[in-house]
Amino acid sequence: MKLPIALVVLLLMIVATACAGGEAPTPGATPAVRDGEVEAAQHYNRGVELADEGRWEEAVAELDQAIALDKDLGDAHNQRGKAHLELRNWDRAKADLDKAIELGPDSAGAYVNRALVYLALGDFEQAIADSDMAIQLEPSRAPAYVNRGEAYRNLGSFDRAIADYNKAIELDPDPAAYFDRALAYGSIGDFEHAVADLDKAIELEPNWPEAYFNRGLAYAELGDVEQAIADLETARSLESDPNAKAQIEQIIVDLRAQ
Repeated sequence: MKLPIALVVLLLMIVATACAGGEAPTPGATPAVRDGEVEAAQHYNRGVELADEGRWEEAVAELDQAIALDKDLGDAHNQRGKAHLELRNWDRAKADLDKAIELGPDSAGAYVNRALVYLALGDFEQAIADSDMAIQLEPSRAPAYVNRGEAYRNLGSFDRAIADYNKAIELDPDPAAYFDRALAYGSIGDFEHAVADLDKAIELEPNWPEAYFNRGLAYAELGDVEQAIADLETARSLESDPNAKAQIEQIIVDLRAQ
């Protein structure tokens, strides 16, 4: 029977406590936890810590070791898939997430992560299918609605996209959900609602250049050139990519020439 990570650690603590009490283990008894599982758990936990710090390549290295010790550790495949996703290694991410779902078909998180891979690959129908599964397994998981909303938006189903973003925001008012809903509103020409959502995204994430950039474009569509330029200048100051900075600068020049 495969032991969950938390249970492995707990059992390890129990064994250590019993030995500390002075009672020797029964000769020939089967250990409560195999050494490989304990070591796999240690590498897994370290990999998760590194992922939380955004140290994706180091996280992959730790998770590689966890999986080498316990190839059926579904959580490790899921976390490594997420790390490969962040590193834009789409094929490796999908392979790990396929395995995570094979090992744990009730893992909503693995479906959420694989939907992100499908979004990156432009397979929006499959992203919807995985998001549907995640929602079926865990109806309160907000990122599943965000992912499905993005897929619907890319397919031009803007009403469905907005409905999913509404649900995601109801569950968890995350700046990404407001940002994505703003893009959907902009796609149907509702720039007032787009600005309102980008206001909220910026309130929650004040140093997000893409939010200022898109709000600047929305203001330009509404005819407020002064506010558009102000937002675009902020976006330019926050942007680290030289090419993106140059593109923003050109838009500012064009607006000033109007």
